[in-house]
Amino acid sequence: ETIDRADVADVFLDRDTIVVLDHRSLPLARDPNPASRERTAAAFRAHGYPWRDGDPFAELYRRWQPDTPDLPAPVNAVLAAREVALRKKARKEVRGLSQALHNLGYVARDEGSRQFWRPLVTS
Repeated sequence: ETIDRADVADVFLDRDTIVVLDHRSLPLARDPNPASRERTAAAFRAHGYPWRDGDPFAELYRRWQPDTPDLPAPVNAVLAAREVALRKKARKEVRGLSQALHNLGYVARDEGSRQFWRPLVTS
């Protein structure tokens, strides 16, 4: 997979995973990182990528609960289906539902089978 440098707004580590965000804060890639945090940061900086020490949108994430009143009904429906897929460890289904969530203007982050959501943010 190739991502044009111009499409990259932020790069950071989420635990042991490299995350690349676009200018709408949409994750373009999430890949395991076998190197140390320091080596990874140095490599991305050396190639001119906008390295961040953490998720620049971390404070926007909220724990999802069924029928969250802050979310439109279609978003709640996608997150409900996604939670079921997470519990079943149906990764392909989770990816498809994540794309549906992106199309609705939201992104999710998982901790086990728990979901956290935030709106997309244009930079």
